[in-house]
Amino acid sequence: MLGCLLALLIRAQPSDNRLLIAVSGDGLSWTRLSQVLYDSADVPDAVVGPGGRVCLYFQNFRKPDANRIYVGFSSDGLTDWIFGPIVISGTEYWPGQPCDPDVLVRGDTVRLYFTGDPYGDAKPETHSAISFDGMNFFLEPGVRFQVEGAPVLDPSLLWTADTCRYFAGGIPGTNYRAHSNDGINFLRDPDFNADGFMMANGIAVPGGYRFYAFRQDEGIKSLFSTNGTDWSFDPGYRLQLDTMTGLEYGYVKDPAVVRTSSGYIMYYVTRIPPGEVSEGCEEGFSFSAYPNPARDFIRINLKLPPGLSYSLRLYDSAGKAVQAELSPDSPVPASDIPPGVYFLRLAAGSISSTRRIIVLR
Repeated sequence: MLGCLLALLIRAQPSDNRLLIAVSGDGLSWTRLSQVLYDSADVPDAVVGPGGRVCLYFQNFRKPDANRIYVGFSSDGLTDWIFGPIVISGTEYWPGQPCDPDVLVRGDTVRLYFTGDPYGDAKPETHSAISFDGMNFFLEPGVRFQVEGAPVLDPSLLWTADTCRYFAGGIPGTNYRAHSNDGINFLRDPDFNADGFMMANGIAVPGGYRFYAFRQDEGIKSLFSTNGTDWSFDPGYRLQLDTMTGLEYGYVKDPAVVRTSSGYIMYYVTRIPPGEVSEGCEEGFSFSAYPNPARDFIRINLKLPPGLSYSLRLYDSAGKAVQAELSPDSPVPASDIPPGVYFLRLAAGSISSTRRIIVLR
């Protein structure tokens, strides 16, 4: 079993990943929304930006902007998303694209930390850029953190009182660690091993600070600190892989969490299940069904390129069609369907895609 899992993790590419959403009232117990936010995406980070809107940064792997940092803006962190590529002036001639975004907001300034390799020596380090609108950034001079002769990847930062805490990957199972008084000049601290979990995203919470961390073979946990220096695990897991939703496969990882006036929102990464068409493979295509599991109604979200005709059918686990010629404009009455596992199949031109739906009573 372990060998199969390792083989899966090795084969998975960032373009095979998707972003999903979960919500929580306390930051500890989470409820999946069974909603695909973005396919072909990886390493998200989220903040509540100036003006109160949620800003979600991630690495996009859809064409024509594959492997560029994207940002999504939303008034509530759940709906009405507007996505687009960011611009980092000063990196135009770098041999590789900036990646692994992590963002901190101080006043009206948005500072982006990211992995960069400006010299093409395969020893990337952490750089930073500033912005006042969250989309147009300007590279700051120098390097924020580097380790001679070794790569530094996936920076994650958090302000605790007057100290900026820094974690990053590069050593399997261990986190680089540093601190700064200004968010620019960092002093390296002893490396931090959180039982092999990688520190992914930190936020301020009542009474202290919480950092969300992950291991691809286990899931997502969290650590709590009152001072930003000493961290201990909260009991249990925040999320573990749940293939019954039909949306997750292989792992859940890279949690990005924001705290809003209505609660906590987590954006996390999983692998797109085999057999699904990535929503990034066709321009203007998205396809999802919710809620999942369903009890009363199954609602269909479908976006296709203009002028493309389609067929939507619901099949049972034996391959028998139980609902034909469905429309996203009309919810499917799940109450008329016996409990079980079903498959919603879309055919539209060159697109063939399937979503698994579970019906409960």
